[in-house]
Amino acid sequence: MKKYFLGAKIKNELYSIADDRKMQEIIRDLISQKKFLEADYDIKETLINENLKYHTLNLFLKREYNCTGFKQFLNSLKVKEFKSKLLSKEAKNFDIIGIALESGFQSKAAFYRNFKREVGMTPTEYLEKIKKSI
Repeated sequence: MKKYFLGAKIKNELYSIADDRKMQEIIRDLISQKKFLEADYDIKETLINENLKYHTLNLFLKREYNCTGFKQFLNSLKVKEFKSKLLSKEAKNFDIIGIALESGFQSKAAFYRNFKREVGMTPTEYLEKIKKSI
């Protein structure tokens, strides 16, 4: 049984290689089908169907993607989606908030908070930086 350090505590890895493969497949589908863009997407139903636990998914995401949990993972995917949409030709038809909503964020506050956490600057600062480099 492998052990992982989470904060100051040691948590035991309680899932099998088969569970690991199931989680890899779930994450692959989530990304390839862009399920993270759905406002009502809930991974818990998928985990129940696969007989996996939410806590186990969080351990997997911490190990594989260096995320604190599923919500951070989803938000990082949404930020990546925003950044790619920002560079598209269609972006000229939207303001920053419009692109954020198209990228799966539900509110301006959630978008700004998560963007700054992921990128280290505000979306406006990021846009100015992109414009200067073009």
